[in-house]
Amino acid sequence: MRYPNGEPGVIYSVAYRKANGGHGGTGTLTPDTSVKVKKKGTSFDVTPTTRS
Repeated sequence: MRYPNGEPGVIYSVAYRKANGGHGGTGTLTPDTSVKVKKKGTSFDVTPTTRS
């Protein structure tokens, strides 16, 4: 995932809530994983981070 004009070296964490998936429908996506989105209520938060 990349934002337009994003800085090199930025890693994005994608957290989800109220999805059809493991961990009670809440968690963080890792490479090569997915969750099924419910018709109502699923939300995602994307957070950019850099390594120092």
